[in-house]
This record gives sequence, C-alpha cells and structure tokens, in this order.
Amino acid sequence: MAREVKVSYHTQLANATAGHNDRSAYGKSHVYGGDSSLNNHWDCYGCGSSVDAEHRFYEEHFSELLRAQNERYIRNRHPERVKDIDGYTAAHPPRESVIQLGDKDTQVPPGYLERAGNMLSVEMRKVGCRLISMDIHYDRFTDENGEVHEATPHLHVRWIGITKDGQPNLAKTLEEHGVARPKPDKPRSRYNTELMTFTSDMRGHLEDLADSYLAKVNADVKLSRERDAGAVHLEPEEFRRQKRIEERLEDVEASERHVEKRELLVEVEAEYRESALAERERLAALAARENAASMAEAAVDYELAHGPARLAELRRERDSLGAEAEVSRARKDAMDAAAAQAAREIMVARRKLDEEREAFEFERADEEERERAWAEERDRIEAEFRQARIDEHHSAARIADGFLSWLGRAAPRLASFCAEARGYVPEFERALNLRTSKPSYERQARAHGKAPQGAGPSRGGRQGTPPRRTGPSRGHGGLG
Repeated sequence: MAREVKVSYHTQLANATAGHNDRSAYGKSHVYGGDSSLNNHWDCYGCGSSVDAEHRFYEEHFSELLRAQNERYIRNRHPERVKDIDGYTAAHPPRESVIQLGDKDTQVPPGYLERAGNMLSVEMRKVGCRLISMDIHYDRFTDENGEVHEATPHLHVRWIGITKDGQPNLAKTLEEHGVARPKPDKPRSRYNTELMTFTSDMRGHLEDLADSYLAKVNADVKLSRERDAGAVHLEPEEFRRQKRIEERLEDVEASERHVEKRELLVEVEAEYRESALAERERLAALAARENAASMAEAAVDYELAHGPARLAELRRERDSLGAEAEVSRARKDAMDAAAAQAAREIMVARRKLDEEREAFEFERADEEERERAWAEERDRIEAEFRQARIDEHHSAARIADGFLSWLGRAAPRLASFCAEARGYVPEFERALNLRTSKPSYERQARAHGKAPQGAGPSRGGRQGTPPRRTGPSRGHGGLG
C-alpha cells in the first residue's frame, strides 16, 4: 500500500530569520547533517545572501517613502518617531512562506521544492507581490544542545506585497489585483482576509504540482489533500516543544512495559532510520544531477503557459497608465490656471489693503493731533480751575479772619477764643490749598478708580480724562 504525504504551506510575518535561511547567522564551523550540497539559494539581486538582499530591496523600494515620512515627523515635532531603514523593515516586515512535501519519516526525491519555487515566483507576480529571496534546505540543523531540527527538506520564501502607489500593504495589494475575501459580502476581519484566499490558491497550486511531480518520479507515495478543519498551525519551536512533551509521555508509558520489548523497538527504529537515510542519500545523489535541468524546464513551462496572459495584462496596465497620465495633465493645467487666477486676485486684494492702510494711518495721525490739542486745553482748564479754587480759599480765609476779629471785639468774653481761632485760619487755608493741589487731585482720582490727570497715554493710546466735578463750585472745601 502506497504511503500518503501532504503538502505543507504556511505563511507568517517574517522575523529576523533571513540569517537562518542563508546560514549566515551561524559560524562557519557549524556542522549540518544530511546533504547540505543540495541546498539552493536565490535572491532578487544575486548577491548570495538573504540578509543583504532584503536590506538592499528595502533601500531601493522604500527609501524615498521613509525619507518623506521622517520629514513629516520632524515637521510635526515628533523626532522620536524617525526611523532608519532597519527600523522601517522591523515595522513593515516581509512575509515568509515555508513549503515542504512529506515529513521526516516519509520523504520524496529532491526536485519538487525547486519546481515549487519557480511556480510561486510566477503566481506571486500575478497579484503584485515581489519575491526577495528563496532558500531550499536539504540539510538537518543541529543546535548547541545536540537536538535535531528541520529534518524534512523544505523551502523558505521571503516576499512582500507592494501597492500600486508603492506602499508595503499586502491586503491592499491583493485587493488591487482582484483577490477577493472568502466572504466578500462581509467586512475584512481576522478570519476574512484576502490573504486567506491567496493562501488557499497557493496551496492548491502546490498540491497540483505535487501530483504531477510524484507521477513523474514514480515515487511509492501518493498525495493526500485531506485537511483537518480544526487543526491549529504551530510555529516550529512550539511544534517541537509539543513533540517533546508527547515523546516524554510515550517514554513514561513505555517504561511500564517490558524492558526487552522496548529495546527491541529501539533497535528496529534505528535500523529503519539507517535504511531511510541510505535511501535518501541515494535519491539525493540522483536528483543532484537533474536539479538544474528540472528547474530550467519548470521555469520555461510556466513562462510559456502564462507569458501571453501576462503580456496582455501588461498592455492593459500600460493603456491604463496612459489614460491616467492624460487625466493628470488635464488636472495640472486646470490647477495652474486656478493658481494664476488666485495670484491675480491676491495682488488686487493686496493693493486695496495697502490703500486702506494708508488712509487709516492718515486718520490715526489726525486723531493723535486732536488728542494732543485736547490734552493741552484740558491742562489749561485744570490749572485755571485750581487757581480759582485757591483764590476762593484765600477769600474764605480773609472773611473768616475778619469775622473772628469782629466777634472778639463784639464779645469780649470770646476774645481769647477768637484770637486762638484766628491762629488756625492760615493752617485751614493751607489744608484747603493742599486738597486742591495737583498731587491731591491725582490721589482722589485713583481712589475713585479713574486715570489721574496728566498721567500720559492710556492702554488704548488716549490721554487720561479728568474726573467730573461734583457739588457746587463754591462753599465746598475740595473735590471728591
């Protein structure tokens, strides 16, 4: 009975694994198991390193976008958000897809992964995605603890979706190229994205390719397309941890059985692994000779099959871009005409504002002249007013002195009192004069919350106005 194998295709945001893919993250003294001579690397620049290719790709496609973004952050006073190209790559990482056929116990002859890489390069270009690097691993990676990882041959593909306006946005890129969500009538969500449709299509292409490849190499395995709807995809490290837990549970159960039976099972498993390794090495040696020819053949087949459609699509894009260019030129002409009209209107408005400003300056000069004349007239009136009050005080003092003199003569008994009172008349006159003086006038004005006389220009540019006089002009000893 033929064994069954499945195609594994998983896509996730790529973290710092480019160095793992091209093996640059490990020292040259690191020893790999399996047949590392079958490993294959490709990148879009041919520089031989996934790390260098990714750095160069981001500089070429997003350096201008990053420069404009940094200028906008600085202009908006957020210099802490400025990034370099490495920070931009970390904020907008590419996608990484891992493809394998079979597992560590059931493997197929080499050659499928090379064909899968060529097929993915063609299919991803159709939906606007750009491949950065591809790495095929036939070796087994052993960590510092001696634990074996990646025992199954697999393919790492790093790629990114770029929109028509140059933005790194996979969902928008797929939408622009006609990839619909699984449920088009419902909004985009975590369980309804264009990437789900794209992943399903890619897995279908990979399974069709696996069918034809297995029939071509006459392998004693067949493809199984069955999937567990409730299965949860685990990351490699989580899968290995889960596997170690299961193995420990199996060890605990096996320890309860007979010791001889356990030893027999270990021997049988070791013999099987040795025979499987020998068979794999033999098949790897056969596949190494036809590897280059098979990759070229697959590339030519796909280009011949999809070349005319791609050419027609490019022509349609060219026509669409030509029409957009015509519309853009028309819009530019309209904007230039509107800008010229706005400039003319601005010049007319500026001349009008200059004329109004000159008229206002003339009016303000006349107003200042009137205010100066008014201030001089006010000071003159205030001086005359104070002098008149002082004259009134002198007259009142003379009248009081005469009255007290007459009273002392008319009433001898009051003569001493009147003589003493006459001594206070000059003091009373001086007090009245002080209350009518300019400093006293200013203190009274401040006490009533008014600007003092002669205090200079107020906040609005006008001279201080004198307080209104209260009471009759005669018979009152002062103001306020």
